[in-house]
Amino acid sequence: MLALFTMSCVYNGAAQSGWFVQNPLPAGTSLWGVHFIAQEPNTGTVVGENGSVLRTSNGGATWDVLSNVTSNDLYGVSFTSSSVGTIVGESGSILRTTNGGATWMNQRGAFGENLYGVCFTDEHTGVAVGEGGAILRTTDAGATWNATDSTRRKRLYAVRSPQTDTWITVGDSGTIRRSVDGGATWMSIAGNTEHDLFAMSFADANTGTIVGEAGTILRTTDGGENWKAQSGGSDAWLFGVAFTDVNTGTAVGNGGVILRTTDGGETWSSQNSGTEIALWAVSFTNANTGTIVGDDGRVLSTTTGGVVTSIREIVNNAINATRQLRENFPNPVSESATIGFSVLRAGHTVVDIVDAMGICVASVVDERMLPGNYESTFVANVLPAGVYHIRLVTREGIETKQFLVVR
Repeated sequence: MLALFTMSCVYNGAAQSGWFVQNPLPAGTSLWGVHFIAQEPNTGTVVGENGSVLRTSNGGATWDVLSNVTSNDLYGVSFTSSSVGTIVGESGSILRTTNGGATWMNQRGAFGENLYGVCFTDEHTGVAVGEGGAILRTTDAGATWNATDSTRRKRLYAVRSPQTDTWITVGDSGTIRRSVDGGATWMSIAGNTEHDLFAMSFADANTGTIVGEAGTILRTTDGGENWKAQSGGSDAWLFGVAFTDVNTGTAVGNGGVILRTTDGGETWSSQNSGTEIALWAVSFTNANTGTIVGDDGRVLSTTTGGVVTSIREIVNNAINATRQLRENFPNPVSESATIGFSVLRAGHTVVDIVDAMGICVASVVDERMLPGNYESTFVANVLPAGVYHIRLVTREGIETKQFLVVR
């Protein structure tokens, strides 16, 4: 048991994280795509390396690892309902399910190179993009995929449809291509950048954001005809972005970077991910509830928009010199719990959550604190049911308390 409580949570210097770790796959498996359905927010799908496909029906509290889907790497995923979805990947892989992932139909056609992005606007109409500027579209639920002309042969990574018949795709060397006839023909759009562009999100028919190489962020307010550069304050490569309204969005990228805006990208703040691995994709169902996936099988979840719950000092109470960590309330917990603790001597203080395997899944406090009594709220509804420990580390030593998460 000693090893359980002598492990440390490795965080990147920020005080706390509003993102909580889930590890449905063994470390080492890269996850490259995630899609949650806003209309059915409990249903999500993740895809990745070696044909990895994960499904959740409870908002990410637990994940089912689907077997025997494919051995090819999978990069993009799009669902139009909890039952109907398409994933794309290595060597032209196109797989479709109509029963929530129970079975998959191989729709691979003549195109044999990698496909990186896919988007469906309804059960019948979709576009997939990939190597060599490939743009494939279907209007019959993937029964047939037809290549449309792409005069620029730059690799394409992502595709979105902000409104009926309008499609936009992005890729290498600042490539932005736009169609206004359902994907039949495409025109090049100036983004005024030569940086590679990896991901895109539209909040409505007019307002969209693109992210890419070296911290590139581009914004449109006219449906993708014109794009304006924004500054996120980071030069990290940004691989994923998700907006839930015209003001609120999150971008993720290399080195564990998470950026958040609540003013339409005018300003971006950095959030602590608790990792330095690459984060490849992000999906939000509302302004507060989101999921990020990345290397090493990493899945991060939040129900606070990545914002950390504040720490409250309890005044006029004597400091307990014999018991610094108090029982959390409630216990068992299903949604959130209040953690009470005391600091006897000024110094670096850590409060974190450790699972039964000794893995640190969340940082609640990680900063220098003055003597006093404190309370902090821990959001537990993103954790799978099970046994966990709260661990307090101060100058006095280590204390732990066990608690249960129930569903």
